[in-house]
Amino acid sequence: MVITYHNETCFKVVSGKVSAIVDPPNEKFKADITLETRSKVSEIESKSGEVNIHGGGEYEVQEIAVRGIQVHYDAKNDLADVMYSVIIEGISIFFMGNISSAPSVEIMENIGEVDILFIPVGKGFLDPKSAAKLVKQIQPRIIVPYPPQHVSAFLDEVGQKCENMDKLVLKKKDIIEMGEKTKIICIKA
Repeated sequence: MVITYHNETCFKVVSGKVSAIVDPPNEKFKADITLETRSKVSEIESKSGEVNIHGGGEYEVQEIAVRGIQVHYDAKNDLADVMYSVIIEGISIFFMGNISSAPSVEIMENIGEVDILFIPVGKGFLDPKSAAKLVKQIQPRIIVPYPPQHVSAFLDEVGQKCENMDKLVLKKKDIIEMGEKTKIICIKA
């Protein structure tokens, strides 16, 4: 599996011949599965081999399990904020998307085990203390904070350094070999 970061909340995951992208910034970014963490539509769309998921629900696409969890709805603008749990190659990945406040206790209790947590920190997203508290609750093996320009305050809060990478390449055995250790990885755009 190869994970790359593109901007703001956009990540791409490639596993074999299947790819998934979260929050593509424009139409040029293509993948087999597109997940939108902020959207007016709460459904699944499929066109020419591509599947676009906008909202809550459980989906299985090309052996990739996706669970969308709606965390906030802005009725004024008709926008829903959605977090996604994705299981690829037996690895549990959790994308927190655009959230700016901690999800409810009920939502947190239903997240389950997370191998890789993508968590937004800084201006417009979670403040460093809230992000650190969520990380302690979720206890992922790998933490990927974003966007890069706001990560330093979060790192200070958790008292760890970040391993900088151009892309994250790993397999399930890499996660297993980590044991109980937690690693923070910053992926460059």
